[in-house]
Amino acid sequence: MKTGNYLKLILMSVLTLLCVSCNDDDEDNTLRFSESIVNNTLEVLYPSSDPEGSVGAVTILGGDANYTIYCDKPSVLTVNKKFPNAFILYPQDWGEANVIVVDGTGKAIVLKVSVNQQHESSVVTQRTVRIVGGETLTTEQQAQIREEALSTICSREWRRL
Repeated sequence: MKTGNYLKLILMSVLTLLCVSCNDDDEDNTLRFSESIVNNTLEVLYPSSDPEGSVGAVTILGGDANYTIYCDKPSVLTVNKKFPNAFILYPQDWGEANVIVVDGTGKAIVLKVSVNQQHESSVVTQRTVRIVGGETLTTEQQAQIREEALSTICSREWRRL
């Protein structure tokens, strides 16, 4: 009778150990970029408005965290591995470039970056000319400069297009 209880106790211990040792938290260690990067492609603008010229950082997930990062076209884009799991993009010119990330096991992933031209739009809300540093100019000279400057501002008909 006591032997049966011991066997049940041992069997229950083994089953408990098996259940506890099972890991349902299968962590994905696949080398990849953060979820903000869709299909491993990214579009950035050049020139950048950042004083340092960067357009942001890209986070690397997975792998063994021993990353080597390089760009195949440094004339278009340079990268700086400023953080252990992220790199900063610095566009240099328009075009396309690939950023290759290799971990310590040799697994690699490629980020395709398209560097597009920065577009700026201006809206004329007032048609005046302010002359700075024109203290030595006569009133007639200042009026002539204002007239010439105003003539170069787009006409109302042209702005409607």
